[in-house]
Amino acid sequence: MTSRREAGPPPEIPGYRFQRLLGTGGYSDVHLYRQDLPDREVAVKVLFDGALDEGSGPTFVREANVMAALSAHPFIVTVFQAAISADGRPYLVMEYYPGGSFAERLRLERLPVAEVLQVAVQLSGAVETAHRSGILHRDLKPANVLLSEYGRPGLTDFGIATGTGQSAEAEGLSIPWAPPEIASGSGHGDVRSDVYSLAATVYTMLANRSPYEEPGGSNRSLDLVARIERGQVPPTARADVPDSLERLLRQAMSKDPDLRPPSADAFGRAVQDVEQELRLAVTPLEVRGEYRRAVAPAGPEEDRTRLKAPRVIEAHRGPAPSASPPPFPPSGPATVPPPPANVPPLPSEDGTVRRATPFVVGAQPPSVPPFASSAAPAAAPAGSGATGAAPAPAPAAGAGQERPRRSDPAARRRLAVRAVAVALVVLVALVVVRFVVGSGSDGGGSAATTTTTPSGLLPSEFTPPGLADLTGTASADGVALAWTSPTDASLSVRVLDPAGATLATVGAASLGVTVPGVGDVCVVRVEVVRGDVTSEPQQAAGC
Repeated sequence: MTSRREAGPPPEIPGYRFQRLLGTGGYSDVHLYRQDLPDREVAVKVLFDGALDEGSGPTFVREANVMAALSAHPFIVTVFQAAISADGRPYLVMEYYPGGSFAERLRLERLPVAEVLQVAVQLSGAVETAHRSGILHRDLKPANVLLSEYGRPGLTDFGIATGTGQSAEAEGLSIPWAPPEIASGSGHGDVRSDVYSLAATVYTMLANRSPYEEPGGSNRSLDLVARIERGQVPPTARADVPDSLERLLRQAMSKDPDLRPPSADAFGRAVQDVEQELRLAVTPLEVRGEYRRAVAPAGPEEDRTRLKAPRVIEAHRGPAPSASPPPFPPSGPATVPPPPANVPPLPSEDGTVRRATPFVVGAQPPSVPPFASSAAPAAAPAGSGATGAAPAPAPAAGAGQERPRRSDPAARRRLAVRAVAVALVVLVALVVVRFVVGSGSDGGGSAATTTTTPSGLLPSEFTPPGLADLTGTASADGVALAWTSPTDASLSVRVLDPAGATLATVGAASLGVTVPGVGDVCVVRVEVVRGDVTSEPQQAAGC
């Protein structure tokens, strides 16, 4: 058994007072300090002598800046300061999590399935946010998930000591949670490698052991690597873990990266499906930037009172979902999106962005796209001859009701105004219902059924997808825009000029529209809209 490295002395840091040692790692020590102003406890991670080779100071600064950029995420440990001590050791001043790590907690107790699912979704949002910022974690494991005094997880240790040009195995990656492509030393991994380690961490929280650890057997590094490369993921051996979750973990830890969820976002949404299956509250998947909603500019009559038509909610009538989930489609080599403008890109990434299709554990009927409804409103009762909902007749005046006298002109005017208002509401309702019924029929005159939209089909944080193959061609007639998807009839495409004025709004299924030219500007802003939710703006290629 390998002995632990002895912790180094805590550095003298102006404005901070050393309290005690919290723990040691392969490349660093973590100490508890007390900050003078503001007065609070902080964790200080200190890299030991030799963790960074000569000339790696700029790399440490870049990595520290990236971690600071991620600190706004609610489930990523906040970094307050990064510097180099007087004796030459780099250090990070971070938020203190008094609950320790999940690795320590798992040695004391068995976690409920509901809590593990909640933590899995929260960590998925943290990892997805890091990926969209151009950062791979490379060392996801229970020891790097801390617990705050409020019971919330905090992901830490984003590879600060990995800027020395060493191989992935030498970077301190932990073998029990490493994917086969990294454990074997054949590659440095990509987004799907982090997804593997994320799933292995969730597995450990359920089974209280790493996926390929054999209780009572030999668990040396060589033994673990052999099992990771050639073995099958064993079940968690917990009766309260549903089969859907067992299948998801096996898929996420597939030997072939193409069979895994293509992103942490896809993995987190699959875990949300398991929560729904178990009738648990669905944990929000918090990813940077996805809280934004479209806000239409106020028009000149925006403050006037309007009559609003009733909203008809439709639900699909497709076949019931199958019991087994579909396999993850091959996704090809995964890449990390480019980092923000103020963060230099990682030298090992090519800067391309690959947006993955969300994966769900329960099979989705092929005729119904995710987050969409396709059924028509309810049919009238047989024999009624009605094609849509009709307003109920006004109740007859009772004997005790007071009628306006003919000699009171003001009362007659009030009665007339009320009658006109009621007629307008009835007319609008009839037009809307007739339009919905007509659009929901298939031409054969068959009646449809109106039901309530199932929970989860349109979450408040839903963002419409972008347009695929969006192109623009300038001509004398204007700018001709074309796209190939989406064809979901519930989506609309809005085209705006550079000043933000709407040029055209069409259904996404039209697959194209021509708008007037705007001076010398060929590319206009295009957005996909559903209700008051809009996608990220796009510009047409080819102009």
